[in-house]
Amino acid sequence: MKKLFTILTVAVSFFAIESAHAATIENNHETVAEDSKTERVSAGDIEYFTYHATAGVEASILIIGDGDTDLDLYIFDCNANLIDEDTDTLDVCVCRWTPKYTGDYYVAVKNLGNVYNEFTIIAE
Repeated sequence: MKKLFTILTVAVSFFAIESAHAATIENNHETVAEDSKTERVSAGDIEYFTYHATAGVEASILIIGDGDTDLDLYIFDCNANLIDEDTDTLDVCVCRWTPKYTGDYYVAVKNLGNVYNEFTIIAE
């Protein structure tokens, strides 16, 4: 019985964390228009953005870092499903996808380094 309780507790904790993560994606973001801007992500932190995409039209997000740290790029739909990612060891990342629906998609830029990274984000 104790083992079942532990499993259920872990499962509930996992879903609570996932829900909190989805809320963070939806609530803490800036809008990325179809152009570029320069941003900064602190060491070990994640910056969130919103990108409005049109169904059936290829979308792409490119980030170009300052060369100091490894950056990873993630794209999520409105239900926090991972759509695309670029998680190599560089700070130049690109994600391309063809949206299934028109709406907001969420962009996460994660800094894996121990200093900030100033990057340019380009949306097309």
